[in-house]
Amino acid sequence: MEMLGADEGAEHRPGGLLHRTPPYASGLLVAIAFLLVSGSLLGLLGYFGTRQHDHIAEERMRGLAAAAAPLVDGDLHEKLREPQDTGSERYELALSRLVEFHNLLPEVYRVQTMRVFEGRLFHVLDTVASPRLTRVHDNKRFSRVMDPVVDLNLDVEPDLLPTILSGGVYVERNTLRSEGKTFRSVEAPIDDAKGNVVGILVLDIEVGAYRAERDSFVLLVQVGAGVCLGLAVFAGLITSRLHNGLLQAVSRLERESITDALTGLGNRTLFNRALGAGMAQARRSSAPYTLLVFDIDRFKRVNDELGHPAGDEVLRRLGERLRAEVREGDLCCRIGGEEFALLMPGIGRQEGEAAFNRMSAAIRMPMMIEGAERVITISGGVATMKGPEARPEEILRDADRALYEAKRGGRDRVMLAV
Repeated sequence: MEMLGADEGAEHRPGGLLHRTPPYASGLLVAIAFLLVSGSLLGLLGYFGTRQHDHIAEERMRGLAAAAAPLVDGDLHEKLREPQDTGSERYELALSRLVEFHNLLPEVYRVQTMRVFEGRLFHVLDTVASPRLTRVHDNKRFSRVMDPVVDLNLDVEPDLLPTILSGGVYVERNTLRSEGKTFRSVEAPIDDAKGNVVGILVLDIEVGAYRAERDSFVLLVQVGAGVCLGLAVFAGLITSRLHNGLLQAVSRLERESITDALTGLGNRTLFNRALGAGMAQARRSSAPYTLLVFDIDRFKRVNDELGHPAGDEVLRRLGERLRAEVREGDLCCRIGGEEFALLMPGIGRQEGEAAFNRMSAAIRMPMMIEGAERVITISGGVATMKGPEARPEEILRDADRALYEAKRGGRDRVMLAV
């Protein structure tokens, strides 16, 4: 409003700018100035918005790879060493959980595993050849155990192996096309029982599902540019709405990127972030920090006997009960197929054991599944941060070992890490 008043005053002054300028010229100058400003703003919004969408999409891809890697038994994977192992009972056992994961997620185009041997990459498992898939694949693309990988140029992706061998998840920069589909590859490390990297899991993920919201946002920017061209007076309002729409889209994507859609709990991505941050805070405040890892006993039997929809219903019910039992300040995440973790800052092992018993009692309450009452039990392992130098992978390894002892001890119980 102040600028408008100044212009009006100049228009009435002899020799003023507006007085000397023809009406069509001033209108043209205002239009050009508006288009430059609005175009710059929309261009910046489009650039940073698409970058943010791409970043969140990569985080979701990393989350899928991080969730799939623990499905591979690293020790069993390491035993597949000869081409004749292809199709063997051991091979099918190692492949079965990857096939189930593959079939649950339509955006996953292909799952395969590799190992590094004498400086080269070799195939081990590959879901493309599995007869259990619901999609039709060209069996000629099937790779046997210890077939060399010839379609991955490590010179183009020099950070791939260092990232994987250090325990990180790597998203390849370039997109690929196959069978009319566009996808990106994400690699994650496969660990054995001792935590050593023994293989590489590769997810080829169709990017269409991840680009839909990005493309929608780009379309909104283009529509906004058209509206700004015809309705310059409302440019500020349009830009504000676009910005608000961007923030909502980013917020929604961020929530999705750290939330498990089936249980409503945090996912593996959130768990990894929270574990490191929580331990750092515990070191600064000299407070205890406890991790509880637990999973559903004999969950595979539920899927085998009742089907995967029933298994999904069990996971949904479990998520509801866990959210009701988790104390304020704690964080419960689903970190694998039927594996969960509870982060508990500020408490010790005994309180962690009590938390497990509380959740176990709630979960054990019968639930109606497929028209019949089912009793679900869980087994867990509790570990605490052992000192200021403790690392996240150490406390997670201790909790996993305690969980293994609980399983070996008969299930439906909790063990404390030594």
